[in-house]
Amino acid sequence: MSRCMNLVGGIKILNRNFFVKIEASNVFLKKTYSTRELLKEAYCRTKLKCRSKKLPQDVNPKGVFACNELDLTEVKVYGFDYDYTLAHYKPTLEHLLYNLGREILLEKYNYPAEILNLEYKPNFAVRGLHYDIEKGLLLKLDSFLQIQFGAVYRGLTPVTTEEVLKLYKNRIIPIAYVEGDMRAHKANRAKMVHLADLFSVPEMGLLCNVAEYFIKNHIDYHPEILFLDVKNSVQSCHPIMHKIVAQNVEEFIRPNPSLRKYFQMLQDCNKKLFLVTNSPFHFV
Repeated sequence: MSRCMNLVGGIKILNRNFFVKIEASNVFLKKTYSTRELLKEAYCRTKLKCRSKKLPQDVNPKGVFACNELDLTEVKVYGFDYDYTLAHYKPTLEHLLYNLGREILLEKYNYPAEILNLEYKPNFAVRGLHYDIEKGLLLKLDSFLQIQFGAVYRGLTPVTTEEVLKLYKNRIIPIAYVEGDMRAHKANRAKMVHLADLFSVPEMGLLCNVAEYFIKNHIDYHPEILFLDVKNSVQSCHPIMHKIVAQNVEEFIRPNPSLRKYFQMLQDCNKKLFLVTNSPFHFV
């Protein structure tokens, strides 16, 4: 079996020559696989193998499993977050935050009026990505801080693997670059921002949309200034968002009738409950 590797659109392509036996004769075929297809194929094989295994009869297939034993009878206090935990927001909230942030960019920071034509793309960004403030790139890192080729974007445009390696010199990003160096004699702030919550998804959508507009129209911009403008715009519109959501709860929050029963069950079992949130009291 021979393999020839090249790069297309930032994704590795493996050319495999292999034999397929058809009616007792060997036929030589050639097929092209991307690493994404190979990974998906391996995942499907593993999934099929797991499904073929039978669980013991005393195991609940819908149960929650942990690596360490946990006796919930010993847990006396239960704490909950509010946003995107107890409050299950609909996609309409992302559109609302995006539109409000876009208006503030125009009114407060004097961005071009044409950005009002930039519509939100709900399937573009996901939680967990990193944004390189210095280079103006949105990218995906794994748990070992390795760049995932094919998941690096400048604006809405994918960045090729060649350019990524040229910019970073290596696939693995130093932890000080991602998290900053907090040693006393090297108080360097991080060059990257981790998009750890779901409120950051429309924020990144707006950021990449505006960056793409600047690039397409040959408008020079500073990536860090753009990032701060968008971040401040989206965060400053939260009080407005709270007011709009409170006036029309059904449009933005999915009802969960089981929550009341669950809380009542915990209270009946003499559990103490508390709520941790940065949302204002009147909104909650």
